[in-house]
Formats: sequence, structure tokens, C-alpha cells
Amino acid sequence: RECPRYTSASESVSYFASKTHAVGVRFNDAGELDLVAPFGLDDIFSFRITPNRVLDNQRTHEAKGKRARETWPEIRVVPW
Repeated sequence: RECPRYTSASESVSYFASKTHAVGVRFNDAGELDLVAPFGLDDIFSFRITPNRVLDNQRTHEAKGKRARETWPEIRVVPW
């Protein structure tokens, strides 16, 4: 599948199949943590996996949702 050329790792997370998984953490030059969460953290704290339709990643979103529910049955997977 075609996907855009990313200008940074921070940009790439905005293309993850599920908005819920679009979270990254790294150390910055000052040794502090930088959090990248282009869609926020509400889905994580709400136990909800929400699709990111920016690319055609329906199969990946559904597979991740199925795997997550095997571990955490209380998670709600928002349909594609």
C-alpha cells in the first residue's frame, strides 16, 4: 500500500491504524520526556480503540482490536 513519506517519527504516529495507538514518547535534548499524541489520550483512558481512517487500514485496526480484547475484554472497539 502507498503511504506518505514522513518527515519525522512524530508525524508517522498520526497514520497509525487506530487513533488509540497513536502515542509516542521520547527523551528530548534536555533529557525530559516528550509525549506525542496527535489524537489525545481520551481513548486510552476510556478503554476504547478508535479507527484512524486517514489511510485504508481497516484490517489492521480490526486485528489490533481483536488482540486487545483477548487481553482486556472490557475494551470497546469502534467499528471501521
